[in-house]
Amino acid sequence: MGPAVPAEVRSLGDYVRWARADPARATYGTPGKGTMAHLLGSLLAREAGFEAQHVAYGGGPPAVADLIGGRLSSVVLPEGLLRPLHQAGRLRVLATSGALRGNVLPKVPTLAESGYKALVLREWWGFYMPRGTPADAVEALARAVRAAAASPELAATLEVSGMQTLPGTTAQMGERIASERAFWREALPATGIRMD
Repeated sequence: MGPAVPAEVRSLGDYVRWARADPARATYGTPGKGTMAHLLGSLLAREAGFEAQHVAYGGGPPAVADLIGGRLSSVVLPEGLLRPLHQAGRLRVLATSGALRGNVLPKVPTLAESGYKALVLREWWGFYMPRGTPADAVEALARAVRAAAASPELAATLEVSGMQTLPGTTAQMGERIASERAFWREALPATGIRMD
C-alpha cells in the first residue's frame, strides 16, 4: 500500500475493510493484463468480497512509481521489487502469496495466514524443449538445469529478487503443469478474466 491508503491500514484485513468502504479508490496495479499478478489481484478481490479496479502497466516499476506518487492504492508485484521501499517505510507490504513466508520479507504474512487459504500462488518458470526431442537430450538438459539450480551462487543471486530454485525431474514438471492447468481451469472463470 502507498500513501493513497490511510496510514492506519496496516494489515490485509484492514485493507479489505477499507476497500469495501471506499471501492472507488480501491485500485491495484500489475505488470500487465493476464499476468499472474493480475489474476492474483482479481482472485483476492473475489475471495475477500470487495471491488477493485485493475490498472495494467508495462512492468512493475511504473506501477510502483504511481503507488508511491499516490495515484494508485496498491500493487501486486514480487516482494523483491518492493523490499527496498518497504524497508524505507515508503510503502506497506501486507501479504505474500506463497505457501510459506518469503525469505526477502520474512515478517510479512502469507495470504493463507491472513485468512485466504485458497490463494497460495507463486510464479514459476521452467525449461521446455520441442515435442519429439529425443529422451536422452531432454534428460541431459534436465541434469544441467538441476546442476545449475544447485549452485550457491545462483541461489544467492535469485534470493535478492525473492526467488528460489526448486529443481526437479521431468516427471515432476509434468505433474506441476497438470496441477496448474486443473487449478486455473477452475479458478479463472470466477475472476471474469478471459484468456483470448
